[in-house]
Amino acid sequence: MSSLLIKNGLVVTMDEERRIIEDGAIMIDNGRIIDLGKTSEIKDKHKPEKVIDTHRKAILPGLINLHAHLWFKLYRGAGGEWPLGERLRRVTWPVTESLRPDDVYAGALMSILELVKSGATTITDHFYNFHKPGLADQVIRAFKMSGVRGIFARGIMDMGYEAIVESRDHAIKEIPKQIEMWNGAADGRIQVVIGPVSPFSCSKESYEIARELADKHNVLVCTHISQTREEVEEIRRKYGKTPIEFLHDMNFTGADAILMHCVILTENDFRILRETESNVVHCPSINMEMGTGLTPVPMLLDKGINVGIGAEGIRQDMMAELRFEALWQRAHNMNPNVLPPKKILEMATINGAKALGLENEIGSLEVGKKADIILVDLDKPYFVPLFDIMTRIPLVATGDDVDTVIVDGKIIMENRSFKELDEVEVLERSRQVSADLLARAGLKDSLKGFIS
Repeated sequence: MSSLLIKNGLVVTMDEERRIIEDGAIMIDNGRIIDLGKTSEIKDKHKPEKVIDTHRKAILPGLINLHAHLWFKLYRGAGGEWPLGERLRRVTWPVTESLRPDDVYAGALMSILELVKSGATTITDHFYNFHKPGLADQVIRAFKMSGVRGIFARGIMDMGYEAIVESRDHAIKEIPKQIEMWNGAADGRIQVVIGPVSPFSCSKESYEIARELADKHNVLVCTHISQTREEVEEIRRKYGKTPIEFLHDMNFTGADAILMHCVILTENDFRILRETESNVVHCPSINMEMGTGLTPVPMLLDKGINVGIGAEGIRQDMMAELRFEALWQRAHNMNPNVLPPKKILEMATINGAKALGLENEIGSLEVGKKADIILVDLDKPYFVPLFDIMTRIPLVATGDDVDTVIVDGKIIMENRSFKELDEVEVLERSRQVSADLLARAGLKDSLKGFIS
């Protein structure tokens, strides 16, 4: 199918004017939006191969998830009562050591399934497990199979648990090959980013290598940063500066840098982020789950710093992340107006696109842009009456409200049914793979209450 007309919907464009078109329509041809406006003005101008009537549905840009670890889905919840450092040592590292390629594929598909069903059309996977051959290939396979727009953040981890670290020499050799193979694959749907994990699991040299390779191959960089007090204190002891200052001294900030978390920031950190035009990602649910703190999103936005959203928690639901962002910021700041819901919707759409350098391609519904679109069912009690769609979506929408998902003009989910993926098969396979993986890792106690 090369042409598609979506009509009779409430179009939330997220364009510069933030236009909302009642009884609106979008015409798509060869993966791009070629016309947009009132249904009465659009419907008779074209002869589409397929028509979708979106009466009582909202038409929005696809949501952009800037941070996740897709295969982690297989052990999410195991060791959930432990703080981050202990969870890494007792769960994450042993599970990672036991990882096989089929595990990665099953976990990636499971996460993609969940994210797409909650409105994500662009999904970022920060992958840094290269202790065995063929693991990363499975993420790319899952991106291709599912039809999503996939951002593969090729991680580097040369410090920490010995069995799963990667030597810098290996990273230097493999990264250019992987960029050549994967960047722009699947008709341009896949983008490669270079992502050292964090300053406490990567050497200074790895950050320098990452920046050098990114500049050489014209790709973005990303990293976890300033996520916990323990991390900040360790970096201060080791380098005599904050984590953000550490990155800045190595030229790892800038408009091509995506910095995940940024929970603990000084005034100088804010200055660096603003002046370098760096991008920040807040991941509300995982920060809540681990009790690591709240990214100061209102302050970042007020200072003109671009902020997007990541969904990497035990439940990967993009709509839930919007609601968590809204409610948590209000409660923490004791101010119901501290972060308007419309700003949160911007974070998940046009801000995310800007962070990826794709603001001219995705993130809003405009003529000439790629057709990454979601349809949200408004025929629900909590949407009635509906006065302000841009406020209501972030505050009350759930992943279950997402009816249809379109990427590059291709329908990948319609009426909550996937076109390319067998949902039952993905669920069954993930259950089995998860049980086998945790057992191999010696975490049988975590399987108590497991449902096969």
